[in-house]
Amino acid sequence: MIDLDASGDVSVIQLDLGPFSVTEIMLDSIGVELVEMLTKLDPPVAVIDLSPTHHLGSKAVSILVNAWRITRGRKGRIAFCRLNPYSREILRTLQLDRHWEVYETREEAVRTLKPSADKARRAAENGT
Repeated sequence: MIDLDASGDVSVIQLDLGPFSVTEIMLDSIGVELVEMLTKLDPPVAVIDLSPTHHLGSKAVSILVNAWRITRGRKGRIAFCRLNPYSREILRTLQLDRHWEVYETREEAVRTLKPSADKARRAAENGT
């Protein structure tokens, strides 16, 4: 339900937040696992690919809000990509699309966030 690819400068996390494929209990577990991943990312720059998610329920939105807050709290950057039209509408209705970076493709999201990852890496190397 959660898959991390940290092989590049920008980490990509693919999430399946159901509800057709996961239960409420599984969502709790996914939320905890996601928090652990995000607190360990170095640099704290990530793209969350939501292509497996067919429906964003309130619990799923709560997980995404938490992911955004954690990443921003670490002075990082997070973007979301590959949302289906229904999920995009949910974000629009909740006005989250005004605060979040949302991209059509994973490649576009990674390309846009890469300068932030490069800057964070250089700062870490220089000790600043």
